[in-house]
Amino acid sequence: MNPPSNPDPASGPQLDASALHARLMQGPGMAVICVSHRLAQQLQAQHAQACHAAGLQAWETPQILALDGFLQQAAEAARLDLQQQGAPLPVLLAPQEQRLLWRLAIAETRSEQPLLREAEAAQLAAEAWTLLREYELPFPLPASTPDVERFNRWATQYGQRCRALGRVDQPGWRERLLQDIA
Repeated sequence: MNPPSNPDPASGPQLDASALHARLMQGPGMAVICVSHRLAQQLQAQHAQACHAAGLQAWETPQILALDGFLQQAAEAARLDLQQQGAPLPVLLAPQEQRLLWRLAIAETRSEQPLLREAEAAQLAAEAWTLLREYELPFPLPASTPDVERFNRWATQYGQRCRALGRVDQPGWRERLLQDIA
């Protein structure tokens, strides 16, 4: 079965829904990676409907995962491989730890110009950092305003603290896994 021609070869092969479910019914060995958990759930439900329509009473659950779920599985496999080689992956920071490190980075610059809401600034800085990493923007950002300069200092402090602890945040973990998988 050949997938239909795709006008954008960079996006990979594409299958229509019936062809996808037919391939999934052939058994294990194929994984479908989706952009969101919602899409993964929708494809699971559609696959169940396709199996019922084909007269199946039981079938193997196909591997339909959101990208984050796939990366978690890949991380576990990579962690096991690296542990066997004696070089474990850096530990992923928990969300609470990330918030604390951002708050500490911001608190270090408190003497320059006090903030009324440090916790909110930490949350916004963390969100900006995640977006910066997801969009693969260069860091440090061009210092066009005092706020950007301040963010650059906070992000530098945050990165130094992560390295000192031997930990990575969610964006760094994702980047590392994608590099290891590629």
